[in-house]
Amino acid sequence: MPTSPQTAGDVLRSALATHGIQVIEDVSCFAVPLDARDLTTGVLSGRYIAVADRDPSVTNPADAHTGWVVALYDPHGEPIRTLLYPASLDPVDCAADCAATAAGVALFLATTGEPVS
Repeated sequence: MPTSPQTAGDVLRSALATHGIQVIEDVSCFAVPLDARDLTTGVLSGRYIAVADRDPSVTNPADAHTGWVVALYDPHGEPIRTLLYPASLDPVDCAADCAATAAGVALFLATTGEPVS
């Protein structure tokens, strides 16, 4: 039985996990809740970081990955500010980009005093 190709989201989920960061996932993005209680319920009730590509999606093939968009949202789903936006539409090294994005999210969480889990 053929296996499904690895998605960019698979690579990012793994990179985030190396920093102890858990996500709430849907088809369009990974949400990193800033309130750890949201991980228990699976429902976003506070501010969160959303990570997706420009589609938005987390299901694109890793070999076609063009970079992650990372943004901070308020409890109502309104954007507060964009933290990272890729400069190019050209494919990038998925593993390196995911590692850098995960490190950036971890740094943001550490410097804002927000819980990681």
